[in-house]
Amino acid sequence: MLRSINGEWVANLQRMLERLEIVKKTPSIEKGIHLHLGCGKEILDGFINIDKYFEHAQILRCDMRHLPFTENSVDTIYSSHSLEHLPIRPANATLLHWQKVLRKDGMLYLAVPDLEEVCSIMADPNISEEAKWDWYVYVLFGYQIDVDTNTDSCDASLPIDHGQFHTTGFTKTRLHTLLTKTGFEIVQMFNYDGWSTPSIWCEAKKK
Repeated sequence: MLRSINGEWVANLQRMLERLEIVKKTPSIEKGIHLHLGCGKEILDGFINIDKYFEHAQILRCDMRHLPFTENSVDTIYSSHSLEHLPIRPANATLLHWQKVLRKDGMLYLAVPDLEEVCSIMADPNISEEAKWDWYVYVLFGYQIDVDTNTDSCDASLPIDHGQFHTTGFTKTRLHTLLTKTGFEIVQMFNYDGWSTPSIWCEAKKK
């Protein structure tokens, strides 16, 4: 359980899920191009599901840093816990790239771990070592290997999954700064308890 999670954070999980259900219904309400970036195994109806690492007949295999869409052509971008897998500077540039492909008033729906909260948890002497090293270290750095493989293994021969690394992080303040600098207007942003993953939900509109 998160150290500083209070009733508001727990309630915000339901708030996020309610918003997500609205996002998922967008293609059935609004015509246009709707992207689900870093989708993994989650295939959303009506969206163009995109993932660089996951193979599936309904997934477009491409890098979300270089989307094959022209400027001002995309209506919606939804990305959940994917942006933190990019290095720091490419992640910053990717937000600008997404802003360019979105049409005016196009929406970005973004969920990422809260780096500040995770670091605070790892430094908290009241959090058990088991919780830190069985869960929060992976929130910080990613699983790094296939999620079905024992993460406690000392076997150095285990295959590395490059899609499972976290190489940057965000706080609400940092995310707000990056998005406003790249031409977004923040609609709403809040923390939520993402099943013991301290997370940020953000909705931003292209100006």
